[in-house]
Amino acid sequence: MIHLNSYQQQSLNNELLKYSSKRSSLQKMRQLIFQGADVNYQNKSGKTALMEAVQKQFYSGVKLLLDNHVTVDTINAVDDIGYTAINKLIAISNYNFEKSGSKKIIDLLIESGADLRIGVDVLGGRYILARDYISEKYPEQYEEYLIKKNSETYNL
Repeated sequence: MIHLNSYQQQSLNNELLKYSSKRSSLQKMRQLIFQGADVNYQNKSGKTALMEAVQKQFYSGVKLLLDNHVTVDTINAVDDIGYTAINKLIAISNYNFEKSGSKKIIDLLIESGADLRIGVDVLGGRYILARDYISEKYPEQYEEYLIKKNSETYNL
């Protein structure tokens, strides 16, 4: 049996949380979070458990991570190829727009502080800002985002 020190165990739990998000394993994610896995952990390539859950369109996993205090910095973290969690969802939606879960996940990310000003290349060389894509495909969510941002700006 291999014995790990607390730092090694924490590192392993963080990677397992990311992997469990990718595998859509809600029960394992809950267990790892209970054991102290860092929901804000970002590996060497910049990937987070939130990015993995979003990429799988795993609504329950995204909600679990957000409910366990994923920070705005993690929501807007950029991986080694320049994608944020919401950018990953846009890239997936562009190719399979009707796949269930996209709108609900976009709502969660926007409500949690996703920065729609971060761009992503999703159309073979055409650079799109998240806000442009969302305003076109999800006008209701974009309107809610604008209202929220304006109320924060002007302390309404």
